[in-house]
Amino acid sequence: MRFLRATLTLLVALAALSAFAQTLTVTSPTDGAFVGSSNQVKFLIRNAVLEVTVRVTATGPLGGTTSVEGRFTPNSEGNIDNSLSLTFSASNPEGAYTIVVTATEPGQSYTPVTLNVTLDRTKPKFLQFNPTDNAFVRGPVVPISVELDEANVKEVSGGQLKVLS
Repeated sequence: MRFLRATLTLLVALAALSAFAQTLTVTSPTDGAFVGSSNQVKFLIRNAVLEVTVRVTATGPLGGTTSVEGRFTPNSEGNIDNSLSLTFSASNPEGAYTIVVTATEPGQSYTPVTLNVTLDRTKPKFLQFNPTDNAFVRGPVVPISVELDEANVKEVSGGQLKVLS
């Protein structure tokens, strides 16, 4: 009986501590996203006690890294809802990047968040499209075709364009 009571007390104490667990969540960009030259890495920290240092490090296809760091003070509820600007220079090659977001405060490290993203600065180029600009079309359904020069298109889905009369 004594063992059961001690175990129950320990479980209640652990549950109370986990309710106040300090967490780091990255809300943008999302894992698998395409990013451009200038990006906001948005994050939410819960149950912080002291000033938190957040560091964002992006490692590229050739092993080069880009990083940014900031210090943030929690609000009265212990939360930090903020962002850091992550900018890729022209020397950063396009392709797959791993972004690691870490947060630390004195005496506490948060579980890091790792995201896999693709740096894509090349704007898509329309090579051909039909109907052409200023063309007259007729019918309840108008077929549209497009030829696009874009390396990172995974899928194109079709649909119908209804003409308003």
